[in-house]
Amino acid sequence: MKTLTLLALSLTLVAGSALANDPTVDHTSFVSTRTRAEVIAEMVQFKQSGAPNPTSIAYNPLLLAQSTKTRAEVVAELVAARASGESEALTSEDSGSNWLARARTPSRSAAPVLMAGQAGR
Repeated sequence: MKTLTLLALSLTLVAGSALANDPTVDHTSFVSTRTRAEVIAEMVQFKQSGAPNPTSIAYNPLLLAQSTKTRAEVVAELVAARASGESEALTSEDSGSNWLARARTPSRSAAPVLMAGQAGR
């Protein structure tokens, strides 16, 4: 019993030390091409320009986006995509790559698309 406990304890210690790793320290030196004053001047100029701050939580580039289609046009496109199978194909496991490949082939009968695992017929 003592031997089994000792063996389990030693394996635990060996496994724990095998997972330990030293931190990687990057000793690459960085050399800036601009002075601190140039960076501060650029920041002041940006703030004075009135441009939206892309790091702000209030930044929303889609806030002013306007659609060029009516709701009825979008619904009609959705109904047509569902009827043609496009909607189901584009949300399938292969993200529609098979459907798109078939849609771009000029003659479907001339070049059949074989799926993985299918034998040529």
